[in-house]
Amino acid sequence: MTRLAECAISCAFPTNRDDFFTSRRQAHSEYVKRFLGGWEQYEAVSSHLSHCIQRYRVLGVARVEERVTATQLRALMQTFKVVILFAHRIEEASGDQYIELWESKIDPESFVELVPAEFTGVIDLSVCGPGMFVDKLNRRLTRCTVGYSDKPVKPTLWAEIYGDVFEILGLNPCLD
Repeated sequence: MTRLAECAISCAFPTNRDDFFTSRRQAHSEYVKRFLGGWEQYEAVSSHLSHCIQRYRVLGVARVEERVTATQLRALMQTFKVVILFAHRIEEASGDQYIELWESKIDPESFVELVPAEFTGVIDLSVCGPGMFVDKLNRRLTRCTVGYSDKPVKPTLWAEIYGDVFEILGLNPCLD
């Protein structure tokens, strides 16, 4: 069974007002630009994510990364058995797909390159429609497990679900 000390969660979504406006100015960023009502519309999402992230820390999740970059994500996969990524998937008119990280967008091939060849843990992609990424990961990294949903991922809902999972893991007396 997985222990909280083996888990890392990474979030590429803005979790406060300053990060929201920084994200809106970034050329690669698409997610927050969908909130046509601006900060007033996004504030509830940000507040909810921020609350959940604080909950993960209180529960004892080993590492919580906000504003996750490609370099940080790779470091997490070098250190932890379970790495969860909250991020947005971009699909361009050309059909090219990317995951929106804090500092850049990353294509499926480059994403797979982030994962150390010796990784045998779990990568959970809390990303809408990550099929192309999942296919590349499963073809190249046969010793790890990739978690994902084919359905649209609502960050606030999944943030709550992970909080409950972490709480259950933290209550398990067999893991002390």
